[in-house]
Amino acid sequence: MEGWLLNWSAFVVNNTHAEIDGISYGDEPEWFDRMFESWKKNSDLGRKLLESEVEEKNTITYKLDPEETKALKEWQEHIKAIYGMYGDYIYTFESGGGIGTIKRVWSKLANTELDLTDIDKW
Repeated sequence: MEGWLLNWSAFVVNNTHAEIDGISYGDEPEWFDRMFESWKKNSDLGRKLLESEVEEKNTITYKLDPEETKALKEWQEHIKAIYGMYGDYIYTFESGGGIGTIKRVWSKLANTELDLTDIDKW
């Protein structure tokens, strides 16, 4: 997020006189925290930063282990060898009854699916 630090710094300089809920610039840590929250809610770059923080909280990340990664890359290379390109993929991660994760990859180009699930690792 380019320029957000400069934008935040200008906000602080312009508001060193501001008092928030009885807290002024002299009450540094708490004042800066309150000002930062105010900046995030009241400036364009602050709102973008706030949105990215919310988006990060709503992001779920799944990782493939080395064997799964190897199997996926080999499968993709086979698809490329047949069709001349990799195409698009749909990655699906499902709960395996709360025990593990079912990992599947669908190739739109080849119209086929690779199941990367290794139940023995659950």
